[in-house]
Amino acid sequence: MAKIQENKQNGITGKESTSNKMNCGRVKALLVNIFLFLRYYVDILIDNIFGFFNDSKRKPIKNNSNPILHKSATSLARKIRKGELKSEEVVQAYIDRIKEVNPVLNSLVDSRYDDALKEARRIDEEIASGCITEADFQRKPFLGLPFTTKESTAVKGLSFSFGILKRKGRKASYDADYVKLMKNSGAICLGVTNIPQLNLWQETHNPLFGITNNPYNTTRNVGGSCGGEASLLAAGGTPLSIGTDVGGSTRIPAFMCGVFGHKPTSGLISTKGIIFQNGNEEESMVNAGPLTKYSEDLMSVLKVLVGPENSMKLKLDQHVDVKKIKICYVSDPRDLFVSPFRPEMKKIFSRAIDHFKEIHDESPESVEFEGTKYTGQLWKYWMTQEDGFNFRKDVTDRQGEVNPVIETLKYFTTRDNYTFSTIMNLINELLPTANGDWARSETEKLKHEILHSEISGRKPTTKKMNCEKVKAVLLSIFLFLRYYFDLLIDYIFGYFNDKKRTPIKNNSNPILHKSATSLAQKIRKGELKSEEVVQAYIDRIKEVNPILNALVDSRYEDALQEAKQIDKEIESGIITDSDFQQKPFLGVPFTTKESSAVKGLSFTFGIFRRKGKKASFDADYVALMKNAGAICLGVTNIPQLNLWQETHNPLFGITNNPYNTTRNVGGSSGGEASLLAAGGTPISVGTDIGGSVRIPAFMCGVFGHKPTSGLIPTKGITFRLGNEGETMVNTGPLTKYADDLISVLKVLVGPENTKKLKLDQSVDVETIKIKYILDPKDLFVSPFRTEMKTILARAINHLRETVNDNPESVEFEGTKYTVKLWKYWMTQESGANFYRDITDRQEEVNPYIETIKHFTVGGDYTLSTIINFLNNLLPNPKGDWARSETEKLRNEMLEKLGENGVLLFPSAPFPASYHHAAYLRPWNFNLFSLWNVLKFPVTQVPMGLSESGLPLGIQVVAAPYQDRLCFAVAKELERAFGGYVPPYQTE
Repeated sequence: MAKIQENKQNGITGKESTSNKMNCGRVKALLVNIFLFLRYYVDILIDNIFGFFNDSKRKPIKNNSNPILHKSATSLARKIRKGELKSEEVVQAYIDRIKEVNPVLNSLVDSRYDDALKEARRIDEEIASGCITEADFQRKPFLGLPFTTKESTAVKGLSFSFGILKRKGRKASYDADYVKLMKNSGAICLGVTNIPQLNLWQETHNPLFGITNNPYNTTRNVGGSCGGEASLLAAGGTPLSIGTDVGGSTRIPAFMCGVFGHKPTSGLISTKGIIFQNGNEEESMVNAGPLTKYSEDLMSVLKVLVGPENSMKLKLDQHVDVKKIKICYVSDPRDLFVSPFRPEMKKIFSRAIDHFKEIHDESPESVEFEGTKYTGQLWKYWMTQEDGFNFRKDVTDRQGEVNPVIETLKYFTTRDNYTFSTIMNLINELLPTANGDWARSETEKLKHEILHSEISGRKPTTKKMNCEKVKAVLLSIFLFLRYYFDLLIDYIFGYFNDKKRTPIKNNSNPILHKSATSLAQKIRKGELKSEEVVQAYIDRIKEVNPILNALVDSRYEDALQEAKQIDKEIESGIITDSDFQQKPFLGVPFTTKESSAVKGLSFTFGIFRRKGKKASFDADYVALMKNAGAICLGVTNIPQLNLWQETHNPLFGITNNPYNTTRNVGGSSGGEASLLAAGGTPISVGTDIGGSVRIPAFMCGVFGHKPTSGLIPTKGITFRLGNEGETMVNTGPLTKYADDLISVLKVLVGPENTKKLKLDQSVDVETIKIKYILDPKDLFVSPFRTEMKTILARAINHLRETVNDNPESVEFEGTKYTVKLWKYWMTQESGANFYRDITDRQEEVNPYIETIKHFTVGGDYTLSTIINFLNNLLPNPKGDWARSETEKLRNEMLEKLGENGVLLFPSAPFPASYHHAAYLRPWNFNLFSLWNVLKFPVTQVPMGLSESGLPLGIQVVAAPYQDRLCFAVAKELERAFGGYVPPYQTE
C-alpha cells in the first residue's frame, strides 16, 4: 500500500516495468488454492470436533411398517377416491406415525388431530354416499389426504409465532392463501411444524420450540427454514409438505432430509399469510413450494398451488421428452463464501451428468457464469428490497426495533430472547450492503446470460483476477473485524467502568437554563442583576466540579466584584445604549480553557515544567470577550499541550462527562464542554487545531463552531504570539443554544469581519443547497454504528422536506487521506516542535527514552503524549503531494458548496466512549481535523441522545466566509430535533 501511495504521489497511474510486473492472476490462483486447502481441512476439523461430542447421542427412529405411509400422495388420493382406502384410515395412520417419531424429531409443534379425523370421516361419508361427482374429484385432487405446513404460515387455530418470544402463544385467526388452496383441493391439515426464528437460518431452532432433529441422524441438521416439514416428511409423518422459500428454505431441508423440494417460478403463488406478508407486496423472493417423497407428487401439488391459469402458463399438463431437454451444468460456482466440495458430493453430481450423457441426444455442457460468485452480496441486497422487511423490527413482532450491538452483548453475557442465528443475522445487518446500482446490474446481467446465451454451446471460461474485487473482499473483512474489535473494546471497558458512574445534581435554578444572549438582555433591562447571574453559575460550578473536574482555576471573588460594579453602573444610568451595543455580553459570565492566557489564572498547558505558572496577560480573544462586558469565572482542564482527543493531564487529572462520568469528554476543550453541558457556564470559548472545539461539543451534547480561518487573533493561545502567519489554529464558541453562536462569534471576529461574514444578514434556510457525505471511507476511522448513521439520515430527511432542492449525496476521494494531510500541515505550523514544546521550550526530549520511562518507572507525560511522540517518529507525507491533495480537495468541495451550500458530515462512529478507550482508536478525530486542514467553517450540532443516554450529533460545513449558513442550518436542526438536552433533570 505504501508503494502504491508513493506511485500515486509520483504521478504513476498504471505503467509498470514489464520485467517487474506482478501476474495478478497467478497470485490470486495461489491465494485461492491456499485458502481452499485450509478451508477444506477446517471444515473436516469442525465435523470431527462436533462428531466427537455428538455421535454417541444419536437416537434411531422407529421402523415404519404401515404400507399406507409408503405410498405417494397422488396414489393415496386415487385410492381414497376409488374407495380402496378410507380418508380416516390414512389420516389416523399419519397421526400415529407422528406420535411415534415426533418425540425424537421435534418436528410438529402444534396439531389439530381431532378436527382432522372429523374432516376425514365426513369425506368418507360423502364418498360412500356418492354425492361427490367426478367434477368434484377433479377440483379436489387431494380429497381426504393429510398435509402439514410450517408454523410461520397461518393455519386457522394453530400456532403462528414465527419462533419469536414476543408472539409466544399467538394463534392464527385465518388461513394463508396457499393453505386455503390446499384445503380447497380436499387436503386435511394435521398441524404446523418447527422453523428457525423468523424463518431466517439454515437450521431449524428457536427459543419457543427448541431444535428439530434429522431422521437419518438425530445429531444432524435438518436445514431451514422448512426443517420441521422435511424432517417429518422423511420420517413418514406426512405425505405432503408445503414450505416457503426466500433463500433456499424449501430446498436446503429437502436436501438434508433426502426428499424432493421445488421452488416454483416466482410471482405465481399468493404470499398472504406467510409471516408478515399481506400478499400485496411488490416483486418478492418469497415463494411457496412443495416438499414430497416422490417426484410425481411435485407437479400435482404445484398445480393446486398455482391454480388453473398458471398451470396452463407453466404447461404443466404438457408431455415432456426428457431426451430433448438441453442439459447444462455448473460443477462449481466458485463462490469463496461456500465451503469446498467434498468428493462424495462431486461424485454424485458426476453420476447425474454421466446418466444424462447416456440417455440424451446431445451431451451435457459445462457452463460458468461470473455472477455466481456474488450470490451472498446479491441476496443480501435483494433482501433489503423486500417490501416492509426490517429484521430488527420484525424480530420484535414489529413492536419496536432492537439494537443489534446491545442484543449481541446480552447474548454472550446474560443470554437473551434470541437464538445465536438471530444474533448472526443482526450482525450481518450491520455489515455494508452491496451498492444498489451494482447489484441490480449484476443480477440483470446474470439473468440475461443464463436466459439468452447459447447455453448449450457455451464453454467454461477462465476469468483474470480483478484486483479491485480482491481489495473489496479484504476491505470487507477488515471492516468486519474492526467493527467487532470496537465492540469488544467497549464491552471490556464497560465491564470495569459501568458501575463507577456518578450522577450530577439536578439543576433547578431558572437562570442556568437561559441562553447567554437572553441573560445579557435581562441584565441590560434590569430584570436580572449581573451579581445574581454570576453567583448562580459559581454555585453551580461548586456543585458539579467535584464530580466533573472541569474547572481547574477560578476567580470567583474578582468576578463577583466586577458583577457588582456593572450592576451599579447600570442602575446609575451611566451606561448608554452605545455602550450596550459595544458590550453585548455585559455582566454575563464565561469560561475558557487553561491553555489560553487569562491574567492571574493558571497557564500551564498541563505540563510539569509549567506547574504553578500563572498568565501575566490576557489572550487577545479573552480581551475581546472582556471588552464585550463578559466576566471570566475561571479556566478549564485540557489534555497535555492540547494535543489529544480526551482531557487528561498529570497536573489536574481527568475530566468526566456529565452524561456519564465513565465517558470521555473529548479534547482539547473538554473541560469547557463538560462544564457548559452541566450548567456551569453560559458561554465557553475554546480553540481548535484538529477538532478541539467540536469533539468535546459532540461528546457533551452542545453546539461548537470552528470559524473561517484567519479572522480571530491567536496571541495568548499556548505559545502563540499572534504573528505566526497561516495556521490551522482557530478560536470558537461552545454554547448550549444555537442563537448564542453568532452573538459570540461577532465579538471574537470584530465589526469588520462581521461584515465580511455577513453575520447580520438573514438567511432563508429553504434556499440553502444541502450536500451530505454518509461515510468518508477513511479506513483510519472506526466503522459507523447504526445510531450515528440514523441521526445523520434523520437530519437529511428533515432538510429534504425543508429546503427547495433535494439534498445531494457527494463523495471526495481526498477525505480518505485526512490523517496524512493533517499530520503534514501540523509540521507547517510556525515554530512547531512537539519535543521542545512539551518541556516549556527549555530543551528537547528524547522520545525513545521518554517512552521507555513511561512504561517502566513512569514519567512526566501522559500516554497520549507518548503516542504523539511515536507519531512524530513516523515518516511525514511528501510536501508536494500533501499540498496538491489539499488544494485539489479544497477546490472540489468549493465547487460543490458554492456560496449557498452546506455539507452534512458525520461527527463520529459512535457516541462518547469510555475513558482512555481513545488510545485504541486514535484516528477517529479525522472526521473533525479534515476541516482544519481545509480551513472551512464548521458547526457541531447536537441531535438528542442515544439509547444509552449519550449525546448524538452531526457537523455542518460551509465554504469559507459562509459561517452564517452553518448557523442557519444549526438553528433549523435545533428547532426540529430539540438541540441541547441537559444531563440532569430540570424542575
